[in-house]
Amino acid sequence: MEFPVLFLGAMPNQIPALYSLMNYSALVQGTYYPMGGMYKIIEGMKELAQSLGVQIKTNEAINSIEIVDGKVKGVKTGLGQYETDGVIASADYNHVEQKLLPIELRNYNEAYWKKKTFAPSSLIFYLGVNKKIKKLLHHNLFFDADFSQHSKDIYEKPQWTKDPLFYVCCPSKTDDSVAPEGMENLFVLIPIATGLEDNDEIRDSFFAPIIKRIEKFCGESFYENIIYKNHIVLKIS
Repeated sequence: MEFPVLFLGAMPNQIPALYSLMNYSALVQGTYYPMGGMYKIIEGMKELAQSLGVQIKTNEAINSIEIVDGKVKGVKTGLGQYETDGVIASADYNHVEQKLLPIELRNYNEAYWKKKTFAPSSLIFYLGVNKKIKKLLHHNLFFDADFSQHSKDIYEKPQWTKDPLFYVCCPSKTDDSVAPEGMENLFVLIPIATGLEDNDEIRDSFFAPIIKRIEKFCGESFYENIIYKNHIVLKIS
């Protein structure tokens, strides 16, 4: 029950009770998955937007929001400048204010943001396995470690936690199209503190222990069956 609210920016015992609605929705209303993978949602939104005349530009980072006489007049990107009647900025609030707006129009200064507690980052492993793993479901939460200590390692004393809780998604249990026949498509998500020292050696140190814990739960080994592996750390600031 506490795991979802861990991502809201505070220890679970400090989150307003209203956020228990998140758990209610998942447990009572269920979860939904678009066949073909989560990217199908993006493709659907793109198709709908373009059918309504929207022009979509990608791979073009916005460098600044242009303000003239107190009004938004456009945006500057790495490739050019666009005039607009208005701008909806859906990026992180801190990034939009501190990176895209001129200093005189910012609501908060850098010192304010440094005092804020941000939601966790995540270490994610993407895996391809050339066998079926019988006991895994589409969604799997591993709570075989100390949740309280993991939370403290994120919020109270930020550090790489030694024995993390984690989530395993196996969409190939629901959708045959995301993995070849007889194989599994997995990703493993480990919530971590922001701003930690990060390198491939640190990331790899988590991999074997995590796989062993999954194998113990499943009652079968698959480490030697992993034919694809990639990992990223979501950078949240």
